[in-house]
Amino acid sequence: MAQMTGDDIERERLARAMSYGEFGKWLAQRHNEGKPESEHVKPYGRTRVYEWANDRVAVPAKVELIFKDLQIERLEKELAKTQGKEIEDPERER
Repeated sequence: MAQMTGDDIERERLARAMSYGEFGKWLAQRHNEGKPESEHVKPYGRTRVYEWANDRVAVPAKVELIFKDLQIERLEKELAKTQGKEIEDPERER
């Protein structure tokens, strides 16, 4: 995946039917999963998410990594389907 664009942020946010604020909270939750509290980030504000979505501010590496993880999860699902297997969806548990 090349450098993220606002379109990448907006596409994912809209696919999840989330407001900018909700999406910022979700991104922080995804980042914080399984990490020690010292590495946790605060929820990203709606203004910041809007700025990313409109290419006014560069998307931070931490958020880009979340998107790469999502891409890997989706590819694993596709591969499992082609092999006739179902894998657990981590999103369903949330």
